[in-house]
Amino acid sequence: RPPAGAGRHRTPGLAAPTMTAAPLHPREAERLAALRSLGLSEAPHGAAGAASSDHAFDALTRLARALLDVPIAVVSLVDETRQWFPSRAGLDATGTPREVAFCAHTLLEDAALVVPDTTRDPRFAANPLVTGPPHIAAYAGVPLRTPDGLPIGTVCVMDVRPRPFPAEAMALLQDVAGIARRDVAQRLAAAEACRVARELEATREALEAVNRQQTLMLDNELVGIVRVRDRRILWANRAFCQLLGHAAGDLEGRPTRDLYPSDKVYRTLGTTAHAATTRGEKFRAHAPMVRRDGTPLWVDISGAPLPGQDDDSLWMVLDVTAMKHHQMRVEVLAYQDPLTGLPNRTLLHDRLSQALAAALRHPQQIAVCFGDLDRFKAVNDLHGHDAGDLLLQEVARRLKARVRAVDTVSRLGGDEFVLLLIGLADRAEGEAIVQRAADAVAAPFALPGGAEVAVGASFGVAWAEPGDTDAAALLSRADAAMYLAKRSRRGDAPTTT
Repeated sequence: RPPAGAGRHRTPGLAAPTMTAAPLHPREAERLAALRSLGLSEAPHGAAGAASSDHAFDALTRLARALLDVPIAVVSLVDETRQWFPSRAGLDATGTPREVAFCAHTLLEDAALVVPDTTRDPRFAANPLVTGPPHIAAYAGVPLRTPDGLPIGTVCVMDVRPRPFPAEAMALLQDVAGIARRDVAQRLAAAEACRVARELEATREALEAVNRQQTLMLDNELVGIVRVRDRRILWANRAFCQLLGHAAGDLEGRPTRDLYPSDKVYRTLGTTAHAATTRGEKFRAHAPMVRRDGTPLWVDISGAPLPGQDDDSLWMVLDVTAMKHHQMRVEVLAYQDPLTGLPNRTLLHDRLSQALAAALRHPQQIAVCFGDLDRFKAVNDLHGHDAGDLLLQEVARRLKARVRAVDTVSRLGGDEFVLLLIGLADRAEGEAIVQRAADAVAAPFALPGGAEVAVGASFGVAWAEPGDTDAAALLSRADAAMYLAKRSRRGDAPTTT
């Protein structure tokens, strides 16, 4: 459809359209500091290929575009001079100067900025994004805030024709922005963990710069320190004893094996550490230890030989259990769908790429089955999103029960699932698995409160051809086959490409 702004002209005698740049945010310096701490950056201006996309935000822009039925959806970040788009759907531009950015105005709003007709709003009527490409005629944006409430950007949608954004549509946009805010919070937490790690490293280097034996052996309560000879503890300070749940003096004379959860950990760490200290080098590692009551913990352990002290070495030990747990949570978020626990798109793509590479060496049948639930929106509308989440979790459980141990069941988001079937004897075996999966999803679901619903699913199947190496292309073929199945067969049988 032609853009709303195409062909507009000013009638003689009427005032010329105007444009107003947004003022700076009252907490601009704090806002910019929070933005920089995210670690996201725009590609160099004018670089070929445009700015790279952020996969974590791509699903959100696609979702916002579909939910509000608009041609353009964007996650925008606003710095000193520019707004730039780590994710965009339906828009070629990767950023704009800040002075013409609608999103710079949204930063100043408590809840949202809604402009049903930009040509009638004096702030935007003469904006080059209205009078020229992309011809924005309607805009709705929600501030993207840090946990401290600082707006660093927006989640916004645009149309090329004037249109209202009713309360129901804005509620959906607020939901999408809420997901984006949680992602930002996780990124900031990871950045803070890195900052703490750097501070710990700086503290350690400062301690090593002073006299080891006289200063590090101070009986402090912050850093665990232990002196070892022939893998036996000669002395341990109060912090080290407290860290492992022992009374002062209890550890002296005991073998260091008592500190570790298994013989394997003890041998592995001892071999590498002893080799380093024998050469007069420092040694550092993250290692599991065990407290007196059997509770496991992770420590950052670093040590060095004591000059002129026979085979003695001095070790500093810091508790990094919380950091380790945070790293594990970050890894789970990076590769698993948080609702169902299934592999997400990133992990699916990795496994599919590995399967295609293996098929080049040892030919095998590989099928990608793209599934989309039917009538799922009606469940959310009638029974609520909590019921919809429970249904998605049950779909995940049923699908996992219908495939083999070597196969992968993945959730891409929303009501989209993918089955990756590898090492199939023939296509008939793969088709039988997909049919079992379709039958399982078609069976009724019992919801809390006694309600029973039936959804079903449309599946599209794409088979890897000999020599295929492009995982994304194979997924796209399966996606296209699924949409063909949804249109022509209404989910009754899988379509194959």
